[in-house]
Amino acid sequence: MKKPLLCIYKIITAIFFISIIVTPSISEGADILKMLIWEGYFPHKQVEKFEALIKKKYGKEVRLEISHNVSDIQNFYDGIRSKSYHIISPAHNIIKDFRFGYIKKKLIIPVDLKNIPNYKNIITSLQNADYITDDHGQVYGVPMAHGPYGLAYNTKFFDSPPTSWNVFWNPKFKSKYTISSDYYETNLFIVALSAGLRGDDLYRYEKLREKEISSKLKVLAHNAHSFWKGVDTADDLYGMALATTWGFSFGDLKKRGEIWKMADPIEGTTGWVDNFIMSAELRKYPFLKKVAEEWMNFILSPDFQVEVVVRQLFSDPVNITIKDRLTDEEVKHHHLNDLSYFHKKRWLWPIFKTKRERNGLKFLWDEATGTIKH
Repeated sequence: MKKPLLCIYKIITAIFFISIIVTPSISEGADILKMLIWEGYFPHKQVEKFEALIKKKYGKEVRLEISHNVSDIQNFYDGIRSKSYHIISPAHNIIKDFRFGYIKKKLIIPVDLKNIPNYKNIITSLQNADYITDDHGQVYGVPMAHGPYGLAYNTKFFDSPPTSWNVFWNPKFKSKYTISSDYYETNLFIVALSAGLRGDDLYRYEKLREKEISSKLKVLAHNAHSFWKGVDTADDLYGMALATTWGFSFGDLKKRGEIWKMADPIEGTTGWVDNFIMSAELRKYPFLKKVAEEWMNFILSPDFQVEVVVRQLFSDPVNITIKDRLTDEEVKHHHLNDLSYFHKKRWLWPIFKTKRERNGLKFLWDEATGTIKH
């Protein structure tokens, strides 16, 4: 009796292992597009709209599985390396950063721009931008939104908007503002702007270590009421007079009775561009890759740019054809009445290509905050 049972066992075991080999590594027929993106970047209503669009166009059910569990940019890298996600949304300066090197390490794949017709409507300088292309000119993603590490003010404290970053050094606002803790380099950049530096000098360690800059940085850090982490929230800004911010919390602050606005400092602002890039894992799934590119085209559409980027995220749109859909105040706030603004007064954060560059700025921040106890 034992031999027949042993043979049956071997046959069942063989069938089991064959089934594992021929089953795709992504469950449910590989029709789940998995994303790890910043909070608010894809509201539920838009998810339903996109899924319906795909079903109508391709006659197939595709589900978007979206995680907003991002507290640090390392989460994006870990998500791609572990093959847990198909799409992530890092800022422009992260893609070629020495710590990650998404393109160099072949962790992501180029997009097919023929599948993204809305790409032609984005800010010209962001098309085929160096931060997201390889040496052969292949484009590895699309931008969704951009914005400043901005100077925000609580309107109940101001009769008119502050016009300079130097407002942070007004004794009147000591302990009445909050700034970022983990984006420490951006704090150095605004000090540099306030001191008159421009262009590449904003990011040079030799310039940032000068006595005037280091002294102002120390005052900025020590006079802050608090430091927010990752993405600022209404709780971080509520009751403050000033803040550095991405602007995402303005909607919740309004619900709590405070009207916050972004100032337009004469020195300009440093800023970010958030992008969507695709994991190399999608090479295995041509249909899902096409869905990912459909999604990229979707987020560049006028509807999405107006409804989500402008009116929900309070960020700057990358599609410059939406002016007629916005109010005069929105057009002015997002500088669509002066497209040269993006080139003249928005200084994009640098890409650190060596550990030494980043460590230098971290040293200056640690030096300025070394004795802070709150």
